[in-house]
Amino acid sequence: MLTSRLLLDTPGLNIAEVRCTGQHAQWSPPEPITAFAIVLPRRGVFHRRVAGVQGLVDPATGYVEMPGTEQEIAHPAGGDLCTTITLPIPDGHVPAPAGPVHVSPWLSAAHRLLITQASSGADVVKLTDLATELVAAVLTATPSLHGSTRAHRRLADETRQILAGEPNCPLPELAHRLAVSPWHLSRVFHQTTGVTLRQFRIRLRTTAALDLLVTESRSLAMIAADTGFTDQAHLTRTLRAQTGQPPGRLRALLKTVNKAQPHGTTSPAADSE
Repeated sequence: MLTSRLLLDTPGLNIAEVRCTGQHAQWSPPEPITAFAIVLPRRGVFHRRVAGVQGLVDPATGYVEMPGTEQEIAHPAGGDLCTTITLPIPDGHVPAPAGPVHVSPWLSAAHRLLITQASSGADVVKLTDLATELVAAVLTATPSLHGSTRAHRRLADETRQILAGEPNCPLPELAHRLAVSPWHLSRVFHQTTGVTLRQFRIRLRTTAALDLLVTESRSLAMIAADTGFTDQAHLTRTLRAQTGQPPGRLRALLKTVNKAQPHGTTSPAADSE
């Protein structure tokens, strides 16, 4: 079942938190897409299929919804929490990127800043600017996947699905479980996603740390231990390098203002899948 919490709803911009319980692992009925939107996951992993092409969605990989298409969703690994940013199509047309939308730690931090600002009741002009800049940055950062075969994309998706649950799984073990050689897996993953396996692991750890900075009040040392960093200093160095800000500053920027009243309310978004 899906529920949606509207953070902002204006004629030119809609920002919503969409939560799915993920009770059903099978494909949902085809869902028509009627608006241009960027969907950025914050937690969870699920599969998405458009025009027969299947892809994996995780906190480091979002996607574009293009009007005139249909999508199917499956949740074999539980629920998820996503942000949907719906905007008018600039100049009447935006080409859909081929394949997934790759989200860097910097973009992940910008995504969470937008959520914080919207939850805190920031004015529409500021939110529109933040959302438009985020969407532009996401689309610009998405590498061209021209030339990547369906088999390569499937191998990269299977790798990401394993890493979603086991981010520290060694490359030899990954390759063994996927029945390929380590060098082939490393090459295909880099070619298909635009980042190396090492860089992708950093993205997963950084995204998880950002989430805990917002939702937890535990010490940085505990967060570092829970997200796979060597220690607090390693966490601090990585977050500063990946987002431009140290964890203390990020926590101050991204901490949700619980008493703030968001634009909109929680309501059912769709029937159970």
